Amino acid sequence: MLTRGIIIGKLVDDLSVLQGQIDLRCQIGLTDLNKYCEDFFKELLNICYSLNLKNLNNERSNEPGLDLGDQKNKIAFQITSTSTSEKVNNTLEKITVEQQKQYDSIKVFILGKKQQTYSAVKPELLTVLKFDIGDIMDISDLARQIVVLKYDELYQLHKLFEKEFQIVITEIEIPNAEGVYPTSLIDKYEITPNTMCENAHLFIDNYEGNDLRTIGLFYSDLAKLPRITREFLSLIVSHGEWSDGNYYVDFNEFKRKLKWPLNEVREEIDILSNRRFISAPDADDPTMATRFKESGIDIVDYAQQNGLISKIMVAMDFTVLDK
Repeated sequence: MLTRGIIIGKLVDDLSVLQGQIDLRCQIGLTDLNKYCEDFFKELLNICYSLNLKNLNNERSNEPGLDLGDQKNKIAFQITSTSTSEKVNNTLEKITVEQQKQYDSIKVFILGKKQQTYSAVKPELLTVLKFDIGDIMDISDLARQIVVLKYDELYQLHKLFEKEFQIVITEIEIPNAEGVYPTSLIDKYEITPNTMCENAHLFIDNYEGNDLRTIGLFYSDLAKLPRITREFLSLIVSHGEWSDGNYYVDFNEFKRKLKWPLNEVREEIDILSNRRFISAPDADDPTMATRFKESGIDIVDYAQQNGLISKIMVAMDFTVLDK
């Protein structure tokens, strides 16, 4: 189970990696950040501070002085990897009269580590814009905010990082002298499991009519699913009601207990129904039901009876069927 401590630890570790990567880029003079990075931090700030920031550069290329804005909450951010007082001055000097009317609070968010002091920031800018040195933030400030978030907000961040963090890190990687980047798409492609049983006597001796061929067919079909989809399927089995070899669960009840974004739940259902592992719910019947056949029914039953659902269906370690 994802506890509060586990999520916070993972998020803080990931932010430390990101901060280190950005600092390294700055040290060698690479201070530009692409729109993808801006959008990632937009979502991060929205969750952490309950905001509704929009990317202002979508509406007008390179909005002067500001990158993100929330007109309802009257707050705006400049996102930059440059931490100097000169950069802060440059940002504040670009704030227009119109923007001053739109936003009561202006923040400068440093992607990396801010300076210990900002004594060179012009006092007249602080006065005119009601700007405070405390309005200069960095990733460490974000980490401190994460620690005090409620569980639902932490889980939102967890899902955001699960989907987007690796892409952001990849986008800001630095190539070597040959122009090769540390990460490639091939490196990230999920490896197909390869832990098929050798004799399956523990299983076959108790479930007549099964052999290595039929077990292999179920193994092969299961191996085609992404790991997270196999985990989703195992939850249907673990929390469903058994009837005639299959498991039934109410979709509305299941999605509420799962606490996943609805679009992600539907993605998993689509994969499983397309692979004919479940029948998808619809407006007339909100029930999700597994569609295991032949040895699949027996293997899942064996896994249930022996507390091996995760081992067999998620890790796909079919060697536990061997004697």
